[in-house]
Amino acid sequence: MSATSWVRIVRPENPRPKTSSRPDLDRGRGRSLRSPRSHRNEDRDPCIDICQFDARNRWCVGCARTVEEIRGWRKLTAFRRTALCNELKHRMNRLRRNV
Repeated sequence: MSATSWVRIVRPENPRPKTSSRPDLDRGRGRSLRSPRSHRNEDRDPCIDICQFDARNRWCVGCARTVEEIRGWRKLTAFRRTALCNELKHRMNRLRRNV
C-alpha cells in the first residue's frame, strides 16, 4: 500500500481591495464590470417595459417592435439588430404622429 500525503493549501488573507476612481472598473483591478460590447446600442434590448401593442400595426408602444421581433431579439446578428434599431426610430416617429 502506498501512503497518501495530504497537502494543505493556505491562502493569505487578501487586503482590502483598492477603490478605483473610475466606477466602471472592478475595484481597481482593471477589469470592466460591463462586457466590452455592452456600450453599443445594437446589443441593448430596446424594451423600456411599456408593453402595450397598437391595434393598427401591432407594434409595441414602448419599443415599436412586433411580437416576433421581441421573441427573436437574442437570435439576431449584430448587423440585423442595428438595422432593426434604425427602423425602430422611424416606427416610433410614426407612432407618435398617429397618437
